[in-house]
Amino acid sequence: LRFKEMLMNSLSRIAFREDAQSPTHNFLIGLAYLEGIDVETDRARGVSIIESVADEGLEEAIRKMISIYITGTGVNKSYFLAREWFERLLLQKEAESDSVEGMVSFMEACDEYCDFLSKYFLLSYSSFVSDRMLDRARTYVENNDSIYSDEMQNNVLAV
Repeated sequence: LRFKEMLMNSLSRIAFREDAQSPTHNFLIGLAYLEGIDVETDRARGVSIIESVADEGLEEAIRKMISIYITGTGVNKSYFLAREWFERLLLQKEAESDSVEGMVSFMEACDEYCDFLSKYFLLSYSSFVSDRMLDRARTYVENNDSIYSDEMQNNVLAV
């Protein structure tokens, strides 16, 4: 019985070790520490791990950082820091918007950001989002004119 207990403890320590090669693994480790899943809760460590993965650009980690600052989980609640993380997400989505799927994902993230601003900052309009959305949509349509009808192109480019 003692050997089995020691083995399980050793395996558990290995499983909860950070791995420089796997941002997704590290994100899950951060969540485990943040929520106390199979390890003792250590919110500071969990936030630190998740933040380092978010800095690498893992979308799930960026979204979790937004949530962490909105709710104040393991940190002081800060809508301003949540907004900074949201803007980082938008910039990343914009950089990935060279395909139809990427463009749709970028537009959806912009909608989420506008909802966030209206809820937490009482703003119904954000020039950061609207200007970027329109510029990106124009550029996308101009570069992919063969897949759009003339009427659709004219509507987007006229805005």
